[in-house]
Amino acid sequence: MGREKGPEKGNPLFVESLAGETKKGFDDAVSMPGRLDRFSKAHHRALDMADYIRTVATCKTNYAMVHIPDNDSIDPELNRRNIAKRKRIELYVKADFDSKQKYCGRDIPVALKTCGSYLQFRDYFRTGKILLSSMISCDLHMLCPLCAMRRGAKMLKAYLARLEVIRKENPGLQAYLVTLTVKDGGDLLERFNHLQESMQTYTEQRRNAKKGRRDLVEFNKALGAVGSYEFKKGSGSGLWHPHFHAVWLCYEKPDQNLLSREWKAITGDSHIVDVTPFHNQNDVVGGFLEVFKYALKFSDMPLDQNWHGYQTLQKKRLVTSFGLFRGVEVPKNNEDELLDDEPYVDLFYRFIKGTGYSLEKASGINEPLHKIITDSKVLLNQFIKKHVLTKEEPKHVDKSFSDGLDSHVRLFEAHDVSKRFPVKPYKQVSI
Repeated sequence: MGREKGPEKGNPLFVESLAGETKKGFDDAVSMPGRLDRFSKAHHRALDMADYIRTVATCKTNYAMVHIPDNDSIDPELNRRNIAKRKRIELYVKADFDSKQKYCGRDIPVALKTCGSYLQFRDYFRTGKILLSSMISCDLHMLCPLCAMRRGAKMLKAYLARLEVIRKENPGLQAYLVTLTVKDGGDLLERFNHLQESMQTYTEQRRNAKKGRRDLVEFNKALGAVGSYEFKKGSGSGLWHPHFHAVWLCYEKPDQNLLSREWKAITGDSHIVDVTPFHNQNDVVGGFLEVFKYALKFSDMPLDQNWHGYQTLQKKRLVTSFGLFRGVEVPKNNEDELLDDEPYVDLFYRFIKGTGYSLEKASGINEPLHKIITDSKVLLNQFIKKHVLTKEEPKHVDKSFSDGLDSHVRLFEAHDVSKRFPVKPYKQVSI
């Protein structure tokens, strides 16, 4: 990736899928089987998460917290009050359980199972691109790896586009991957709040230093940054390991030793930081992937940890930016950016559990056949007038003519949908 080995080691399954969804040529026709495989694995995980949520919550622990005498009292009034109390607790427990399964009024398991159940692609056969044109999305990025994958890809594209503009306006800026951590702990919410408050303190120090109210800190070297909060649980310790990944844009390299001392003074429990330079400043995708994979990290956790992480952090802001990166707009839809003025064939895929995505049907081409025939006749008449009627011996066929004729041949072939897209199940190698 053009940078040194950073603090993160290993690339779990769903984190790797983000790289596959953003690499050059991911939307080429030859890459379609691999893309369907990534989507299939992601949706299988979402189904597992939905089943887990349905079965994990029980009312036993809630009942155990309140002791209600059995209805064996000789006092009828006491029995009546006990029955009423038991009903109130049952309603409370049911409401509490339902609230944990709902998000913005939706049933989470249903949303997870529906998301990605059908996918619509557009095959722009003249360009060799197959783009995702429509899908049902749950937008539960911390629970659904398919939505997290698409969201991460959208963010990566948006911030890389802003980076290109920034560099043109600020030549000489260098990108650095900066990681900040705090001490591991058993309480996820407490550790998140500690990390977030430490970042807010450091940001306030940077702001005050810019106003001349205090000495400069290493954070002042960053003219812009985008970062995300990330969590994982230690396999040996069983404690939550929180950290903050960010890409800093600087004219001067941040001093890791000074940064470590400043961070320890703020957190009181951690001096562990990392500053990773990009040796090839034209290849910074790897660093941005470290930032935008935050949501996919949850899907690489066991189901119970994933659900706990969602319940704890669902209303927290996990991505932040400032300076030159402030105000970057990320499209909210999960579909690809479609092409204009290009003929296409619509492909409809249905998800089959245990198998993957199967081509349900392929619609006819969107460009009328009579128009293709008319355009082909025009090309042929031009060739006849130039080389046949004038009896001019063509030394070669004009490239414009040959390209145009080839294009129309492909259009004719595209109209025979049954030959181009035989309807058969997509066979997934592994789940």
